[in-house]
Amino acid sequence: MDRLEIKKNDVAVSVSFEKLPDRFSHQIEFLNPKKKTALVSEEGSSEQIWPASPALQELHFESRTESDVLLAVGMAGESHYSLSVESNRINELRFQFACRFKKQPEFIGSSYQVIQATVGDTAVNDSIEINLLQNEFFEIATSNETELTTEFTDGKTARFQALNLQRPELLPNTLQWGFTLILP
Repeated sequence: MDRLEIKKNDVAVSVSFEKLPDRFSHQIEFLNPKKKTALVSEEGSSEQIWPASPALQELHFESRTESDVLLAVGMAGESHYSLSVESNRINELRFQFACRFKKQPEFIGSSYQVIQATVGDTAVNDSIEINLLQNEFFEIATSNETELTTEFTDGKTARFQALNLQRPELLPNTLQWGFTLILP
């Protein structure tokens, strides 16, 4: 399985993974009544040491008693990446990323192109809304070590990023970041 879905009231959202030649990309989609892509992960090339999103080469599905989980691992340069996406099967998709590195990172985070959606302003509690229509939206809330950023082009949101801006002195080291997609 390469997809997880959540549905609350009349809003359904999924995350799905697509195999590219050297990694998996993922996209977040509204599913009703027709599938509309909201966010697509920005993937780098095989030459990039610090890609815009983690380079994930393996993907595994696990069904648990109260949740479903997609686990992904991969590498870019000398750094190892992991991602777990957990669905509570109702209203949350929790994205947890990590990177183990030997050299100071130039970039640690996940980048997304905003496709058929709009992104609201970052709220005080480090959350944003992703809107498709007035009654179809989800909220993205961050974990403690994650900062959300948005970039605008021509008055529209072009990019959304979840970043870890820490740079530990001790090497090698591991940094984590993440966010939770919530259907209110």
